[in-house]
Amino acid sequence: MAKGENLELKSLRWATVILVVLSLGVFLMQRFVVTIFTTSFEVFVFYFSTIVSMVMYLWKRRSFQKPRGRR
Repeated sequence: MAKGENLELKSLRWATVILVVLSLGVFLMQRFVVTIFTTSFEVFVFYFSTIVSMVMYLWKRRSFQKPRGRR
């Protein structure tokens, strides 16, 4: 765990992990088992939210790793 990491970053990491696993599961199910969702629903509900969560997590993590200047 990185020094200075707070609860917000931890919860964002877990949300991202859960969304990635869920998106992967839906992708595999849609392609190889049975098609339940339309493509647009699948993309916007699962994949778009996963990408947004991933970007938010990486942005927050980057801001915690930056050295802070003196004031």
